[in-house]
Amino acid sequence: NELGITEGMNAEQRETEYVRRDEFAQMVVNLIQQEDVAKSLETASYFTDITDSQYKGAINLLAQMEYISGSGNGEFRPDEYLTYGAACKILVHALGYDKIVEDSSLNAYQFVAGTIKLTNNVDSSVEYMTFAQTMLMIHNALDIGLMVPSYYNANIAPSYEIEAGNTFRSL
Repeated sequence: NELGITEGMNAEQRETEYVRRDEFAQMVVNLIQQEDVAKSLETASYFTDITDSQYKGAINLLAQMEYISGSGNGEFRPDEYLTYGAACKILVHALGYDKIVEDSSLNAYQFVAGTIKLTNNVDSSVEYMTFAQTMLMIHNALDIGLMVPSYYNANIAPSYEIEAGNTFRSL
């Protein structure tokens, strides 16, 4: 928590508790250092069921960035627990590696997450992510090189590269 990723969540006392989907949205916003943007989106309404969530700005930002799409029917289900597959998908997006995901299945995101070592020492057999497992995955994410656009032309698909030394820890 020295980076403020779990600020206000008492994560150290909740290591064995499951992380809620809205809490993880806030963790990711803190990881990518977009708290101010998330605050500006607190009144937006990407989902019908987040009005009571203290993390609605974070949820709206991740929806706007297309890291999350909800659970259908216009809902996000903020109080449900975070699954291993959802954690992989969202962090793969945050790191910029969604460009190399073969398809939109959670298995494809989990494959990429394993390839880039995002899931090192994380138990993939769990249905829901505990704070300890989630923080381990985020810890791994801190040192993975970010995939960023290397070339862009309006007429050609952009190309991407992994920038050596450009990590969330270095931001």
